[in-house]
Amino acid sequence: MKTIKSNTMKKIICILLLITGFANAQIVNIPDANFKANLLNSLSWNIARDINGQSIQVDINFDGQIQQSEALLVYELFLDGNSSITDLTGLNSFTNLKKFNFLGNFFSSNAFSTLDLSGLINLTTVICQNNSVLQSLTVSDLPLLTSMNFYGSKVATVTLSNLPSINDLNFQYTQLTSLNMTGCLSLVQLNLAQSKIVNVDLVGYSNLNLITLFSCHFIQNIDLSGTNISQFGWTTLSDNPIPFLRLNNCLNLSSFDQGDAQFGIVEIKNCPSLQQVSFQGTVQQIQSNLTSLDLSGALNLNNLKGNFPSLNYLYMKEVNNVATLLNFNSNPSIGVSFNNANLDYVCVNEDQVFSVDNVFSNAGYTDAVVGSYCSFVPSSTYNTIAGIMKLDNTNDGCDVNDIAIQHLKIKKSQITKSQN
Repeated sequence: MKTIKSNTMKKIICILLLITGFANAQIVNIPDANFKANLLNSLSWNIARDINGQSIQVDINFDGQIQQSEALLVYELFLDGNSSITDLTGLNSFTNLKKFNFLGNFFSSNAFSTLDLSGLINLTTVICQNNSVLQSLTVSDLPLLTSMNFYGSKVATVTLSNLPSINDLNFQYTQLTSLNMTGCLSLVQLNLAQSKIVNVDLVGYSNLNLITLFSCHFIQNIDLSGTNISQFGWTTLSDNPIPFLRLNNCLNLSSFDQGDAQFGIVEIKNCPSLQQVSFQGTVQQIQSNLTSLDLSGALNLNNLKGNFPSLNYLYMKEVNNVATLLNFNSNPSIGVSFNNANLDYVCVNEDQVFSVDNVFSNAGYTDAVVGSYCSFVPSSTYNTIAGIMKLDNTNDGCDVNDIAIQHLKIKKSQITKSQN
């Protein structure tokens, strides 16, 4: 009889241990006391909402713990700057969370400088404004995430990958210097204004139609080729000259305005909707530092104006009525002014070479060479001539007084073999 009772007691103890272990397994590990206090007092502090947007008590059974089943009932979570949270461990258990909003410096420790959102596969919106502690952000594999707002935060490095639904990103007034994105091709709006971004490379983001870059004083290169933007026009883009700007293959781009920005090389190639291009600047005394401008393929361009005192190369292949567009005027708000002797080469269609050359000659730009080779690498078989080509105006043989001519197109009419 003792043996039977002993075995029975062992079974009861085992069952109790299993029940206890099962219950403990359902409790979400939340080591940060302040984070846990927020969740335990969620109803009175109005920080958690259910699927219907109604404020709820997360700790339903009031046992002082957050069970997994309770975490799954939270669809929106709001934390503020008075929370003094240093660790968000446990957040990943709220897998039904759709909106996560944390405002101000609720992180009380500089040790907490990164944010982990992994596993929150139902997340659609993240708002983290005016946070001076968060420094880096890595977000990946969140298929439903559509919007992230980090306005006024200290975040400097952002890496985003495999976010197929993301369409709106706001990093205005942040310390952002580096933005790395892959698999985020649904992006429609991007705000980088007043950030410290250095390079903007968004080649192929075909849904992007709005990007804000004003007061980006550290920017060096911008490449928006293949995007869906319809207008480019900002003021005070940068205090320093920006070496490169590329807007190639932007099929809906209709207007370009330099504003107060200073560019070195600008490419706006193969933009058939482009109609207006202005380099006059919003401040009249600003002079363009532009050395190369490529507007090739702007079939519908009908207005070009600005002052180009440093321009060396102008490419306008596949642009209609170039001679008419080059309306020379000392006032850049009315027409075009080169106002220098640095212009080296102008590329236009073969059938426009003569008329464009006359326009430059009549305006006194006699050193500018007008031709139809924009790249100097013809598609067919070609020969290379090396040396210096001069025009013997006085018909007395080429000498140091004759003018050297660059980029001259030569037509072959006869081949003569010399015998040595």
